[in-house]
Amino acid sequence: MNLSHAHALALSALVFAPIQAQADAHGPVSSVVEFGPCTEFIGGFFVSEDAARQVVPETFELDVGENGVVGQVRAINCQSISITDEAGNVTEAGQHILYQLGAAVLPVADLDPHPMLEGAAEITEYHAYAFNTVTNLAPLAEALENAGIGGVQLVEGITFDTGDDNPNSCDLVPVSGSIPGSPELGLSFNGMVRDLGLEPEDGCVFGEGDITVSERAVWYTDGPFGPAMSDTAVPNSQRLLFNADPETYAPLAVGFAPTGDVMQSISGAEIAQFSFTMSGLLERGEVFTILRPITE
Repeated sequence: MNLSHAHALALSALVFAPIQAQADAHGPVSSVVEFGPCTEFIGGFFVSEDAARQVVPETFELDVGENGVVGQVRAINCQSISITDEAGNVTEAGQHILYQLGAAVLPVADLDPHPMLEGAAEITEYHAYAFNTVTNLAPLAEALENAGIGGVQLVEGITFDTGDDNPNSCDLVPVSGSIPGSPELGLSFNGMVRDLGLEPEDGCVFGEGDITVSERAVWYTDGPFGPAMSDTAVPNSQRLLFNADPETYAPLAVGFAPTGDVMQSISGAEIAQFSFTMSGLLERGEVFTILRPITE
């Protein structure tokens, strides 16, 4: 991943509850999750290989570049969700937030094409180990655990917001979020991002580093049944927002405050700002996540 834009974050307060795996004695239960409409934020920052290894097991190979390893914060706020397990049982729910915290790793398996991305001309793909996955929605936490995904936390009080639910221009809009008050994972961020708009007539000129292709994000974990993954696909129709000035494309700061023990441990004094940030609006039917154990 080419990380070129800058940031920094802020602070708040909250309560954690670990989830008990609900999978039966016969093993994990895979699910397909459809989200939407959603607003998504992805922040990346460089950490040293030693720092990343604090949260990534030796069984996963770190993706080390000349600037170190990319640490990642993904936050997504969705208005609805549908979870379908492999037996065809469907759970519907409303507004919820999901955070994934991780570090870049190399793929651990040869992956089949994601069905949501069939026919896509170009795909931006990244892989990360999720040392924690945090949500305020119990059915989603249970589905993650049932698929064998480790490090899942059910949390009240997490937030993620943007200042524009329907952007259609190049204006700057605020973005903020937090996992507050956690002894382990507390963090917060806030700043401004540039609204790209979807169409040329929206008045926005795409800058260097803007991503307009499909995206596939694969997050791995260790769990009770061995390696597992959360495999998310977003098609070409995504609307992306970057932390760059609309006219000069100069990076805009997104403030980052790692307050929990784990986040402070891996970030330390290295992060004054994020290296890269984007967020986007994603409609229902445009975001699908497959939760499953890795059997290859």
